[in-house]
Amino acid sequence: MKAQSLRPAVLLTVLVATTVGCAGHRAQVREYEGGRETAFFREQVALARAPGVPAPAPALAATATLEELRSRQVRRIEERDELAGLLDLSAPSVRSAFEAGGDEARTRKLLDKGPLGVPEVLALAAARSPAARAARESWRATVEQIEQAAWLEQVTAAYRGFARWTETRAGGDGPAAPRAMGREAYPWPAATALRGEMADLEAAMARERLRASLADALAVAREAHAEAWEAAGREKLLEGFLPFLRSMAEVAAARYGAGKGMQDEQLRIETEIRRMETDLVAARNSRTAAEARLRAVLDLPADAPLSGTAVPAVPAEAPSVDALARAAAASSPMVAMAERSLEMTRVAIRMGEIMSRPLLESAASTDPGFRAPAQGGMEGEGMGGGAAAPGAAMGLKPSAPWYGVEEAYLRELRRRSTAAESDLAASRRDSDAMARDAWRMLDTAIREIATAEKTAVPLAEQAFEVSRRNYQTGVVDFAMHLEAWGELVRARFSALEARLMAARGLAMATRATGAAPTTEEER
Repeated sequence: MKAQSLRPAVLLTVLVATTVGCAGHRAQVREYEGGRETAFFREQVALARAPGVPAPAPALAATATLEELRSRQVRRIEERDELAGLLDLSAPSVRSAFEAGGDEARTRKLLDKGPLGVPEVLALAAARSPAARAARESWRATVEQIEQAAWLEQVTAAYRGFARWTETRAGGDGPAAPRAMGREAYPWPAATALRGEMADLEAAMARERLRASLADALAVAREAHAEAWEAAGREKLLEGFLPFLRSMAEVAAARYGAGKGMQDEQLRIETEIRRMETDLVAARNSRTAAEARLRAVLDLPADAPLSGTAVPAVPAEAPSVDALARAAAASSPMVAMAERSLEMTRVAIRMGEIMSRPLLESAASTDPGFRAPAQGGMEGEGMGGGAAAPGAAMGLKPSAPWYGVEEAYLRELRRRSTAAESDLAASRRDSDAMARDAWRMLDTAIREIATAEKTAVPLAEQAFEVSRRNYQTGVVDFAMHLEAWGELVRARFSALEARLMAARGLAMATRATGAAPTTEEER
């Protein structure tokens, strides 16, 4: 009777103890599966940050979760972060043109309003460039890799739960070999702490490719706009010069018929007329080609009408050469891409080194009698009392994890890192040289614009008028009059060419710096 009366109490005690034990185990599982800031995760991040291994800046895996990395990239996409420095959306006309670029009807309406200015063309190019659109979608696609890296984090969480299961009452008091197998079969959780960082760097690389595509699209749009304007200007000048030459030919023929002139005057004028007619055809072809380039970068149909191009805006003075060089060093897309490539290679090296070396002592500290051997140790080293290493009977070698990286692969990565460092140095030199060349072209063009528009053209017009009156009264001969006319033609053409050179200098500066070099002002 006494034994029977004690049986319910014993059963109740066992039931309570079992319930409490299971609840405690479930709490542990929730802890390890639910958070990244557990002691195990910190231990793995510390392993990923082992001394002596170069770390990129910033060390994202130690400072942000995968959700934070992805949210930051998505925020940059939504805020059009890639346009920073390239397009000033605070200007109402620029923002209106940029927004119109996303709608075909609004784009057509903008094109029909009148001659396009440089700011509107650049805004449309940023919104409509096929190359930039493709690069932007590539950025979006790459950002999705960050979320995919969460699967590796889940594998790490599964490993946490498995390791804890073998070390609690739920795992029983079985032999140490299964625990060692768990350690050996999953030696790489620390490498997954770097997978999010690698995905973030790949997204950063995609962003820089987008910035490079945008910079090139805006540079092409600026050049095509200026070329179309310059060709249209030459066409207009030639169309105005031809009637004058034909009238001169009639005067020369009349003078020759009256015995007052020489036949060579008439022949020279006829030669100039034929040469100018050829130049007129060339100008029309140049304008057609430039407009085709402009339609291509704006993603317009080949037959889409353009209402002309306004005078290309030119800064009042060129920025200093040192300022352009500093801008190239700070924001050049080609330099930024080389930097991201080097950082990605260094992260890959760290992942490979983690996976190819034995576990640190702290990673196996909970296994009784186990201590991870030194690099290159043999099976059984590091064990106290000469005991065999856990898992030795199964052929496990703590010093040589199952999932390791061959040394040849690491040698390849290190060589690629050296190559990436050289590429970075070359990119910096190239961007600096391009920025200085852009400054030379822009500074020369601005000076030539001032000379042509303020001095050469007014004086040539005045000299031609004087020569025309003197030729009519017989004070000067035909050769001198024709020379005065040629000076006027060259002066007007030089003014057009100088503005075209300035636009090309600004386009080169955009490619070199990844930013608009100056705030433009109509001169």
